[in-house]
Amino acid sequence: EYMEGDALGRAEWIKFTSLFFGKEKVADSLFAIIEKEYITTLAKAESVQQKPSVMLGTVYGDAWFMPGGDNYAAKLLEDSGNNYLWANDSTTGWLEISFESVYDKAKDADLWIVGSFDTYDELTAADKRYALFKPFKEKKIYNYNARKGAKGGNDFLELGYLRPDIILKDLLKIGHPEMLPEHQLFFHAPLR
Repeated sequence: EYMEGDALGRAEWIKFTSLFFGKEKVADSLFAIIEKEYITTLAKAESVQQKPSVMLGTVYGDAWFMPGGDNYAAKLLEDSGNNYLWANDSTTGWLEISFESVYDKAKDADLWIVGSFDTYDELTAADKRYALFKPFKEKKIYNYNARKGAKGGNDFLELGYLRPDIILKDLLKIGHPEMLPEHQLFFHAPLR
């Protein structure tokens, strides 16, 4: 499923997997719910007029890693009414960009989504230059670490492929909180 470029395409693999367990009807009904929720949320996001600019990722080693513009994550940002700053890139995989290039393009981004950091202190302990970005200064950074599985695994990475509807709701709530006033972030959380 991780090779699928479409969010619902990834979730639909539940149908294939269900064949091994004789649970086709259960999988079909679960996928129908996921698909309906995704399409309903997508329709809300399509009415958005102002799209906040979003940057993703952080530095690992000597390069900033982030999804390419045709990556699954980039498409979810687009579907949620946000403007991913590298959306025009045609890469489906991951980009490795210098810090300076990212800073030049994203220093004034509206939002930033990181992976493995929970606090602003952790972020600056990893690299003090992160404090130079507008989302850091305005405290508009989110992670996708809000939920851990029973053995400590990140639920976003383990369950997220199956629940793009929830990811989409989270991203819409982050960029446009007024669109989903009752939704509580599920996979994502603001840095503390």
